[in-house]
Amino acid sequence: MPIKSNSLDVNVTNNPRGFKLFTGFSRPSDTTQYSIGDAITHRTPSGGGPQELMGFLPNPTNTTPIAIDLSTFGAQPGDFFSITNVKVIFGTAQSILPIVNVFMFNEPFTVTEDNAPLAVPDEVSITGAVIVPCGDPYTLIDNSVAASEHGEWSGQLSETYTELFIILQAASNYAPASAEDIGIVVEGYIR
Repeated sequence: MPIKSNSLDVNVTNNPRGFKLFTGFSRPSDTTQYSIGDAITHRTPSGGGPQELMGFLPNPTNTTPIAIDLSTFGAQPGDFFSITNVKVIFGTAQSILPIVNVFMFNEPFTVTEDNAPLAVPDEVSITGAVIVPCGDPYTLIDNSVAASEHGEWSGQLSETYTELFIILQAASNYAPASAEDIGIVVEGYIR
């Protein structure tokens, strides 16, 4: 729908494009308990390369973050976006349900090692981050899920990238399953 701006006297088209994307990774082969504030990642101290998640999604390299690309929904660098819902799906049913924060940055960064306190360089944090708390945990037959409340977390893509680069942070103490697959569902719209 065209909108006439009184102050600039220009026509602007407001055409939000919705998206629902799935990504994920396999965490390292250990059961070291997470503490609040720890990064939940695919990165190990010994390195390692791409792995497969649930048989069809490739992991990034050991030091690059997982990402969702909004260009498949028409996003351009510099576009504004809103996240409306996030679910983190753990590959096994947990006895203590995990609560996590999902950080989405508009610039790539070097991924924090799994089970280490989350660390993202200031220059990346300053350029733009959306942090979605996923504090509604529940268990399905074979999986645990940490879901966000329905809301709106807004941000802007960088002038270079159409991707959002994702890292998880433990918001509760819990012991993970070894080499567990973790899926992330992100819903929202591009403005």
